[in-house]
Amino acid sequence: MLQLNVKNETSRLRAVVLGSAVHNGPTPTIDEAY
Repeated sequence: MLQLNVKNETSRLRAVVLGSAVHNGPTPTIDEAY
């Protein structure tokens, strides 16, 4: 897991972290999706 160092959510953006999902998991049921 990537450790993020967030000190202030409203300060200037200094980096953008990009990635791709390897596995999104199974399709959610109706109850899980709502």
